[in-house]
Amino acid sequence: MKKIILLLSCLWMMSGTAHAAWTMLKETRDGILYVDKDAAETVASGFKVLSSEDFHVMQNWQGKEYLTAKSWFELDCTGKKIRQISFEIFPENMAGGGSLYADSKILEWVSPPAGSKHEAIWNSLCGKK
Repeated sequence: MKKIILLLSCLWMMSGTAHAAWTMLKETRDGILYVDKDAAETVASGFKVLSSEDFHVMQNWQGKEYLTAKSWFELDCTGKKIRQISFEIFPENMAGGGSLYADSKILEWVSPPAGSKHEAIWNSLCGKK
C-alpha cells in the first residue's frame, strides 16, 4: 500500500511540474529567448506560440522586479506580422517564484524589425514554411 501511495504521489508531483519543451532562439548579453514550438497552435493566418525571455540581470516593470517574461504571440505568416496577446512576469528565471503580474491585453499587429526578438519568434515558425 505504501508503494502505491508513493507512486501516486510521484505521479501527482510530476504532473504539476510539467515543463514546456523550450527551444532557444536567441541569446544576447541581456538574456535568452525561448519558444515552445511543441505547444504552438495553428490559427488561420499562422500560429499562436508561447515565448519566454530569461534575463541575466533583474528587470523592473511598474515597480515589480523580475527575471522572466512570458508572452503568447500570434503570428501572421502570410502578412509577416506578429502581435502579443498576453504577458506575464516572474521573479525568478524559467518562470520560477510565482507570477508577479499577468495581462491579456491584445496589442496591435507589427512587422517584426530585423534582428529583434519579434523577428526571431516569427522566424521560428513562419520562416520555415
